[in-house]
Amino acid sequence: MRRTVATEAWLAEALMLEVKGVSVRFGDTVALDGLDVTVHDGEVLAVLGPSGCGKSTLLRVVAGLQPPAEGSVLWDGRPLDDVPPHMRNFGLMFQDFALFPHKTVTGNVGFGLRMLGMAAPEIDRRVAEALEMVGLRGYEGRSIAYLSGGEQQRVALARALAPEPRLLMLDEPLGSLDRTLRERLLLELRGLFVELGITAIYVTHDQEEAFAICDRMVVMRAGRVAQIGTPEQVWRRPADEWVARFLGFTNIVDAELAGGEAATSWARFRVADRGEGPRRLVLRPDVFALEEGGPVRGTVLARAFRGGHYLLRVRIEDGPTLEVEADRGPVPAVGQAVALRPDPEGVVVLADSASADREPEPGDPAAAQVGRRGAPRSSGPDFARTARSSDRGERDCEDVQP
Repeated sequence: MRRTVATEAWLAEALMLEVKGVSVRFGDTVALDGLDVTVHDGEVLAVLGPSGCGKSTLLRVVAGLQPPAEGSVLWDGRPLDDVPPHMRNFGLMFQDFALFPHKTVTGNVGFGLRMLGMAAPEIDRRVAEALEMVGLRGYEGRSIAYLSGGEQQRVALARALAPEPRLLMLDEPLGSLDRTLRERLLLELRGLFVELGITAIYVTHDQEEAFAICDRMVVMRAGRVAQIGTPEQVWRRPADEWVARFLGFTNIVDAELAGGEAATSWARFRVADRGEGPRRLVLRPDVFALEEGGPVRGTVLARAFRGGHYLLRVRIEDGPTLEVEADRGPVPAVGQAVALRPDPEGVVVLADSASADREPEPGDPAAAQVGRRGAPRSSGPDFARTARSSDRGERDCEDVQP
């Protein structure tokens, strides 16, 4: 099935995979805790979360490699509990590719087909089609040992596609590649998925990959679903403070809402939310405008060039430090006083401050990730391109106030 505009209307109705109330335990460790996830026909679902949250365990359960302690996996309404892995017709692609170094490209792509007992002409046809899909036509006789990392990734993908699986599962498939190659292959993978209408589950701990590859995403935390939505929904409206911090948002503050305004330790400013009382707010770095007379006032503590914009760290006299994007007009220098105005529509109101999640605890797997990774920008179709602004080695381009 090729994805067209017409398919989008019925995509939500074409339910294929259901994970219902699945729990998995390893001794006293709960890997999955009553998990409910659905994947629709032709949909690419990203499963995003920190290491140890249960992402790979979910794939193993769907593949039939890990029996759940509770719950069930259904395909098109039919339980798969008694269906062995080799009968499910699900493809699985691993991070390390798991290629045979002594075999040629054709030998690797056709290996699974031979194990299924297919006739040689059918194997040749499927291998040729799979290599054509991934842009490796003419590579049939090449040795795996002489291929680049990107070419090996394509061979692994071709091998997963050759059996024509009804579901393709990818477990951190780009994790071992350098950033430049990873970004290029992300675009190629997304294009291939859309063109072929592939139903896929894409597991990653990398926010950039998840936002760029999927139609819908599941954010996992400690074996449970923290949030489900489209990339823009999750980006613009994180479900809680933990999700916001995992996505890299650090502008989080207590507020008192009244009459369409929020009173915070930064300043009083307008918000679109008409709620009342104590709340917890999240403000992405891109929702601020440098504007004379803006209600939030501070001093630029540091600035770093990030390609299409500068990221400013602004010290507020009576509140926590802010991260602000500046991409228009003159960029304030370190030590310069600035006035900021938040876009009311960009202010995310979380639960009341008494029940909101706070900083991750030291034992939480997300603790090592929070604050290290930035998140995609939100404007237009490119909102998923600049996910990791905090770890790109740009300290040499950063100005810091002593």
